[in-house]
Amino acid sequence: MKIKIITGSQRPESNSKKLGFLLKEKLEKTVADTQVDVLCLFDSGLPYWNQDKWNPESEQWNELWKPISDDLKDCDGFIFVAPEYNGMVPPIMTNFFLLCEAGELAHKAGLLVSVSAGNNGVYPISELRAYSFKNNKVCFIPEHLIIRNVNKILDVEHSSDEKDYIFERIEYTMPVFAQYAKALKHVRSSGATKTDKFGFGM
Repeated sequence: MKIKIITGSQRPESNSKKLGFLLKEKLEKTVADTQVDVLCLFDSGLPYWNQDKWNPESEQWNELWKPISDDLKDCDGFIFVAPEYNGMVPPIMTNFFLLCEAGELAHKAGLLVSVSAGNNGVYPISELRAYSFKNNKVCFIPEHLIIRNVNKILDVEHSSDEKDYIFERIEYTMPVFAQYAKALKHVRSSGATKTDKFGFGM
């Protein structure tokens, strides 16, 4: 099974990126026979969506997006790590969902993870659940993770009940997500989904 972790911070060496690699380690530890890779959107250099993306001869989009698109199509599930910027999802993450219009995410499991330096972090979850699945048809699972006070959570020397709970919750969530990713393989192989004909949600 192939899983892609996508981190959506617009800062270099962000906590979201660090958390992405931590989740990679946890998923590989708790779920056997799983290949996990991290795609940092900041590092990817992807441009923001423009109409030229629809041009099959566009050198920019063929060079930058096509390899990523092909790789995403081979994945069975996705973990989206979104920091909270002023109560919202960063534009770079919204842009990613706009770019996935060729079935890259369709009928595959998605786990939402939000990151906050303070005590909030719920808004990226609500925002992404509300709209980001419409045309790419990603299937967000019922579970999600909110990593509050992320600086303390990622500090290896810090210990607290909150940190213990978060790590316990992560270890619980990874196998649940993996089971959804496996189950949705049957949906895609069933022949019932017609993404080419009904590519857009209502």
